[in-house]
Amino acid sequence: MRGRYADGSERGFARGIAVGFAAAALGGCAQLGDIKDKVEGVTNRFVLEGFEMGLLPPEDDTIASALAEADLGEGARVTAFLADATEADQLEDAPIEGADVSFVSSVYGSILLREEGDGAYTLDAGDGLAYVANEEAVLRASYGGANRSASLVTPQAPRAGIDGWHEAGSPLEVDLRGQGFDAALVTVLDTATGEVSFSNLPETAEDFYDLARGAGELVVTVPGGALASEGFYAVGVAGVVTADEADFVEVNTALSSFMAACFRFSAVCTLPDEALCEAPPAE
Repeated sequence: MRGRYADGSERGFARGIAVGFAAAALGGCAQLGDIKDKVEGVTNRFVLEGFEMGLLPPEDDTIASALAEADLGEGARVTAFLADATEADQLEDAPIEGADVSFVSSVYGSILLREEGDGAYTLDAGDGLAYVANEEAVLRASYGGANRSASLVTPQAPRAGIDGWHEAGSPLEVDLRGQGFDAALVTVLDTATGEVSFSNLPETAEDFYDLARGAGELVVTVPGGALASEGFYAVGVAGVVTADEADFVEVNTALSSFMAACFRFSAVCTLPDEALCEAPPAE
C-alpha cells in the first residue's frame, strides 16, 4: 500500500545486529542436531524478508473513497525482499534477483510474485490476492537449487476502540495490548487532502528487521499535529504477528523475517461540535 505524505513524497514498503552463536560442550544426539540447525540457520547466506498486509473493507463510504484516492484501498499486498548476506548492514547492498517467489494461501493456492528489481518482489489484489485471516500463509522462494520458505498464521484486524470524535490537535493513543499481537501499526489519512499525516509503517530493510525482532510497540501515540485540522480523518490500525524461527526453511534465521497484519480503518471527526460529526460509535 502507498500513500502521499504531507511533504508531497510517496513512501511504500522497501526492502542491526548479526546474531552470534557459541556452543559449549553438550552431549546427546538430539542436542547436537539442534546445535547444527542453529549454526546452519545463522550461517546460511539466503535472507528472506516478507510482509503480508491486508485491509478490512471499510463500512464508511467516505473512508473507502479516501483510501482509494490515496492508493491505500488495495485490500491485500505481499512484499518480499531477498538478499545474500550474513550481517544486517549487508542487506540492501546484496539483493538477490532472478528467484521464483510465490505466496501460498490455503484458500487461493499458489500465486507468483512479480520481480520489481533490487531484490524486491510484490503481489497485490490486482494479481488475484485477497487477505484471509486465520489461515496458514507460506512465502516460498526457489533459488540456487534450493527451496526456501517461511510460514505463519495470519491475524485478524484488531479492535482498537477508537472513538468517532476526537479533539483537534490532541494526541490519540492506540493500545493493542492483550490481543495477541507483537506490535501495532497506525496510519492516519486526512480525508480532505488525501495526505498521510502519520504512519509508523516500516519502510527500509532495517525497519523490517527491527520490527520483526521486537522493536515495535503495542501502544502507539499519534501526535496531535497529525490531527490538527478540524475535519475528518481515517485512522487505520493493524496488529502485527511474526513468524517463529522454527517456521523458516533454508534461510538465514538471524536476518530473515515474515510478518502479517490487517488494517481496520475508523472514521474520526475533529469538528469542534461533536453533533456536527454524526460520528459512528466506537468499535
